[in-house]
Amino acid sequence: MFQTRTALVTRLQALESGLEARIEQNPHTADPWPEFDDEASAIRRDAAAGDREYVQQRISCILARQGLIPADDAHRRAPCLPHTDTHPGAQP
Repeated sequence: MFQTRTALVTRLQALESGLEARIEQNPHTADPWPEFDDEASAIRRDAAAGDREYVQQRISCILARQGLIPADDAHRRAPCLPHTDTHPGAQP
């Protein structure tokens, strides 16, 4: 069963917070990828067809904000800034 956009947003926020915490606690040795990838994959699986592009974009923005993928072109950066959500009832 697919999750609502609001539930997906909550999980994406937790995903980002968890990544930030792991990097902050171990800036030189953190390997956030296995846990991050597992949770990101689960969120993608739980997204309905209409939410999949949104979820993927949010995951890309999370990685770009942490400097883990390039965010130097308009295609990647524009959807990430400002950090908002246009879905009614959802929180960024």
